[in-house]
Amino acid sequence: MKKNLMLAVGVLLMFGAMTSVVCAEPGQGMSKMMHGGQGMPIMDEGKGMSMEDMFFKNAKMIYSLQEDLGITEEQLNKIKDAKIALKKDLIRKEAELDIVMVDMMALMQSDEPHGEMMKDLIDKKYDVKKEKAKRVVDACMSLKEILTEDQKGKMKEMKKGMMKKHMSK
Repeated sequence: MKKNLMLAVGVLLMFGAMTSVVCAEPGQGMSKMMHGGQGMPIMDEGKGMSMEDMFFKNAKMIYSLQEDLGITEEQLNKIKDAKIALKKDLIRKEAELDIVMVDMMALMQSDEPHGEMMKDLIDKKYDVKKEKAKRVVDACMSLKEILTEDQKGKMKEMKKGMMKKHMSK
């Protein structure tokens, strides 16, 4: 009886530890399950569009308005290359984050305390997130550098027109 009770308590503690780590991360847990494994397409605090989304949305907008904006073939190729490079880097960063989470889960399930190792993994996790955010900002800036001043102005005006049209509905 005592052995079964200890086993039940151990299972509950392990389940609680796993749940707390998974649910402590924004975009994980129920949010991730309810949105097709992607998490909510918003920033960590639950407001606005993420920088990644803004980059890909702007790139798509440039493609769709290429004739109106006077985008050259060379500019389109640079945009395509920037999109591909960013996508690859984001995949790598997400894989790094997944590995850190697996390592954290393994430590949480261990019988021995690993406080310092866990703290190091938390630091690693947020270092990777910081690198990821900086990489997205670099991609957004490179997108702006590809366009001429005239093209940026036209795009800004087109966005304003789209916003007014959307707001009047």
